[in-house]
Amino acid sequence: FLPIWKWFYYAPNTYKELKISEWTTAGKPLPEGLNPEEAATIVSLFDPKRSELRKIIKPQDVFLNVLGPMFFGRYVVIPALLCTIPGIG
Repeated sequence: FLPIWKWFYYAPNTYKELKISEWTTAGKPLPEGLNPEEAATIVSLFDPKRSELRKIIKPQDVFLNVLGPMFFGRYVVIPALLCTIPGIG
């Protein structure tokens, strides 16, 4: 679980906290039935029983705004930069 912890749990849960903070700052009430203490994971974003969570966090937003840039930076940009260094690439 350790190698995927950041992708599976930490990033979606941190994004959930950001979105809850944005909602409360804007004065919007949280959706009925949403437990703000409950963790948001990749699995819970697609769980049909957790539709109130998807009112705040859309799965596509997590992939485009959180996981996508992290994946692109680690597995595309950094290796591409390393390939430009003579003797390494």
